[in-house]
Amino acid sequence: KTLCFTQLGGGAEAIEADVVASTLGRYAAGGGGRLELVFLNGCDSYDLGAKVAYTHRVPYVVCWQTKVKDGAARVFAVEFFSELRRGGDVPRAFEMAKDAVQRETAPGQLASGQ
Repeated sequence: KTLCFTQLGGGAEAIEADVVASTLGRYAAGGGGRLELVFLNGCDSYDLGAKVAYTHRVPYVVCWQTKVKDGAARVFAVEFFSELRRGGDVPRAFEMAKDAVQRETAPGQLASGQ
């Protein structure tokens, strides 16, 4: 699997998931760094998340096992980081974000119809 990153000029660059995991791993406790949270807010990001969490020992990795609509991902991210800003810890932020998505969506679609 690969991840696509937008370049400054607007083009896309595909990078292998293993390269991303290794790069993040250098900043994790296992690599001598202090990285405590990786937030992968994209479809089917579980495999990369698991590699980062288990291989590189990042304590908190948030990712999706499924496809996710942009609107649902946006709701999740806004609530997750809002809760962290309010002083909540990562597990609480995760639960609050899940609740926000459930409030805003019906199975398969956002309340806004997207």
